[in-house]
Amino acid sequence: TTHTLLSSLREIHDQAIFQKNDSSFGIKFLSNSYILFQGSSYASRIPNEDRTISIPNNITISGINEIVFTKRTGLPNTTGAILIQSGSKIFSIHINQQGMIEML
Repeated sequence: TTHTLLSSLREIHDQAIFQKNDSSFGIKFLSNSYILFQGSSYASRIPNEDRTISIPNNITISGINEIVFTKRTGLPNTTGAILIQSGSKIFSIHINQQGMIEML
């Protein structure tokens, strides 16, 4: 789950930088899934472009609940950590001000 999420974040970051469909791209976390979306926010996204990825029942994701990477620059609208927890194991993905995405 952590590696899939990391890959998804890097994918939408790249799509924003390369201005796919002349748009920004983001991710929105829900209770049992996350949605990769096209647009400047989840609320104003283009729903036909959504891609939903399920989160297994034994996994909890917390921290940032929505992040958008700006087209062309790839800069994020927010920074911080996304925590992925399974039982006593906790993994962390950090996004910095320059849009760098790394697992710590």
